[in-house]
Amino acid sequence: MYERYAGLIFDMDGTILDTEPTHRKAWREVLGHYGLQYDVQAMIALNGSPTWRIAQAIIELNQADLDPHALAREKTEAVRSMLLDSVEPLPLVEVVKSWHGRRPMAVGTGSESAIAEAIAGAPGITPLF
Repeated sequence: MYERYAGLIFDMDGTILDTEPTHRKAWREVLGHYGLQYDVQAMIALNGSPTWRIAQAIIELNQADLDPHALAREKTEAVRSMLLDSVEPLPLVEVVKSWHGRRPMAVGTGSESAIAEAIAGAPGITPLF
């Protein structure tokens, strides 16, 4: 299937690495400090959105008076502190491994660089790219 491509680009979050449980756990932790709730289905619909935009949706849902950028920073810090213990590779990582050295490959992500590097490094993904 991949033979016809000169290079391969893989999305990181939810494609080669299962980061969603970590993101949800971080949101629960941060929102718990403020007594805020979130709707899991609404959060799923916002997957891939910038963290501040998700924070804004949560703030609106809860009719809270918070800065979405500050809330997003708190969530990002929570994710960063949880990453190395909780992110697992998904089955597609086997495709990455099988094509390593056979095609140029890269990882694409909407995550911040520092988080992306920490996530990718945790399960030993970085050497593949």
